[in-house]
Parts: sequence; structure tokens; C-alpha cells
Amino acid sequence: TRSALGVWTGSPVPLRVAELVTAFTDPTLLAIGVVPGVLFGLWMLVKRDRRSGWLALACAGMAAVLIAPGWYWVRYLLPLVAVASVLSGAALVQLGRGAKALFTSSRGVAGAVARRIIPLTLLVAAAGSAVVGVSLAIAGPGQFDVWTNDLPSAAVNYMAEVEDLGSARALLWNDFTGDTLAWEWLNARLRPGQRVATLEDRTYYIRYPLSFFYLDGTEAMPLLHLTTPVETERYLRSHGVKWVLIPEWDLSPKTGDQVLSLLPLGRFLGDRDFPLRAAFTVDGTQWLTKIYSVGGASTRVSPAVFPGFTAPAPTNGTYTMEPNIPDSRLYVPAADVTAGARLRFRYRQSSGGFQLRYLTAGKGWRRLLSRPAPGREGGWRTVDVQLPNTGPGQISMTFAVSGAPLEVSQVTSP
Repeated sequence: TRSALGVWTGSPVPLRVAELVTAFTDPTLLAIGVVPGVLFGLWMLVKRDRRSGWLALACAGMAAVLIAPGWYWVRYLLPLVAVASVLSGAALVQLGRGAKALFTSSRGVAGAVARRIIPLTLLVAAAGSAVVGVSLAIAGPGQFDVWTNDLPSAAVNYMAEVEDLGSARALLWNDFTGDTLAWEWLNARLRPGQRVATLEDRTYYIRYPLSFFYLDGTEAMPLLHLTTPVETERYLRSHGVKWVLIPEWDLSPKTGDQVLSLLPLGRFLGDRDFPLRAAFTVDGTQWLTKIYSVGGASTRVSPAVFPGFTAPAPTNGTYTMEPNIPDSRLYVPAADVTAGARLRFRYRQSSGGFQLRYLTAGKGWRRLLSRPAPGREGGWRTVDVQLPNTGPGQISMTFAVSGAPLEVSQVTSP
């Protein structure tokens, strides 16, 4: 999902040259042998092997067609893999034959050792591939977290992926958390004929996967030259675009390619022509997946809620906050919290109580409100509180729960 545009940004070479360099030297494509395969095919063409030559020319032609518009991502070059891998495989076969001929032609002890080493090497390679392949097949999604020290919290259930086998939604929640909720939000609102402008590539989780209007595709090229919100909204509406989905991985400084900085649309998101409708956090990080409306009056925003790493997937918009777990988060992406923005939600708890705290610059967490548990017979209660004056930008909050688990529902920010 990496963007070639991120490579081109700030490049001192002409754009077309940068495109070509990206297509054939990107680490993602080098690893699967596109360049070696094409070079081998051209070399075999010189050796009068027409089949390899035609495959090499097919790779070059496909790359030219994909690069020509001047607005593409590396993932669009994926069709090259099928052809180039055949050439890379042929190159490996030729290399193996040459090595085998070199070793087996040796006489004496060297030749005897070589004749034993070659089959033994093949056997070890086959066994290693089988072990790795089977292990990856049964590990389940997200298991890489278990094998690294990159876990964001000690309160993690290492067996969650295995325990949730057979429950597709639970698996998705454990692996993608907030992104799962973003897909469900769209699925509940998308209608036939409506489209979503996005950089997202996981289309198989959307009810109408063909409804995507790719902001890095050829359809979006005119957006490069539309410099006003009105023009941009008119163009998107003419193509049936109802929503704009920006995944968190394009905004995070770790993984984002900042493609939106190349599109004027990126400056308009969040204003009155493209109001924010919902936000979602992945694993509680501050970089949010956001959904904007194309046109329409600004309405209540659904803030981003993360109940914690040990919490179950939310059901019908109800989150369960476990007691004494410090990693729950609630982010309100207010345009300007000095304008009197408010937070509303419903809650219930059988015993104990909770505090809602917000993060201040340089002063840590401060209490916004405190509520005792309504009790088993108390039912649902409503909180309507004005958000603190922390200046422009989103507010980071957390629930400090004691006693019984806290259920939170219908979280909105007018």
C-alpha cells in the first residue's frame, strides 16, 4: 500500500524519471524479482529465446501503460509480478543448472561432496519452507504481535486470535479494531450507486467493493487542478461520491505517504463543504481513520472510542470498559474546542464508578467528570458535558473504571 507519490515528493529529478525509477527500484518490487526477471528476459532475447523476450517486453509494456497517467501507487504495478516471477524463476533454473554443471563436472573428493551437497540443500530448503508455510497458515491474523516487543500494553490477551477462531467479526476487531468499525459504519449507510473516495485498499470488507473512487487513481487526476471546495465537491458529486474515507495509515507519520498533501482536497476536509461525520482509532492511537461527507450540513460527529486491548468488540455501538485498564481512549476530533464543543454519551454500571479524564499539554491527565455506578437497577444514564478549553485540535481522553465493567453507548459530539 505504499505510494509512489511519497517517493516523488520533493524529488530533484523530473517527475517522469522519478516514476520510472520507483517502478523498477522500489524495495517492494525488487524483493519479488521484477528487475532481475526483466533483465534476464532481455538477455535471453539476445540469446534468441523469443519466449523470454516476449515476457520481458510484456513487463515493459504493462509498466508503461500503468505509469503513463502519472498518478499511481506501487500496488498498481502488482500485475507485473505474475509475468516477472516466471522470468525470475527461469533465471533461477538457469543459475541452478549452471551451478550443478560446475560442481558435478569436478572430479575426486570435490565432485563427490558437491553431488551430496546439492540434494541435501534442496531437502533443507523444502523442509524449511514447509515449516514456515504451515506455521504462518495456522497462526491467524495479528500473531506477529506475539513475537515482537512492539506491544503497546502489557494487558494483552496473547490467545485472542485463537480464541476467536470461527467468529469473523471478533477476528477483525482483534486485528484492525477501529478500522472494522469504519467499514461497518459505511456498510450501514452506503446505498447502490453511491461511492466512497478513499485511499483504502481493503475493499473486500465493504458491502459494495466496486463503489470505491480511488484518490490515487486516474479518476482522481482532475482533483489535482481543482483548487476550491465548490469545484471539488461538484466534481466528486458528478461521480457519485457520497463519502470520503481517509484511513489512519495515510495520516500516521510512521506509515503515511501524505498523498493528501498533493491533493487540494486534503485542505478542504473538515470544513463546511466536507464536514467530518465519524472518527475511529486503531489500537487507541491518536492517528484516526476519518469519514467525511461530501456536502451536506454539519451534524453530530461520532468520536473515536477504543475500550482497551482486552475488551470485546463493541456490539451495536456499545463499548465495554474493563476496570483498572489504563489503555482505553476516547478522541473527540473537534475543529475548535474553544467554541463550546460538548460530549454526550450514555452509560451503565452495576457497581463502582468511573472518571473521565483528558490529556493536557505538559500536565498529564486531568479529571473532567466523575460518576458513581447507577447500580443494577439504575439502568442507562446520560452524560452531557462541555469539553475543556484546550485549543484547536482533537481532545484525548480516557476512562478510569473501578468496580464492575462500564458500558458506554451513543457517543456523540455536537
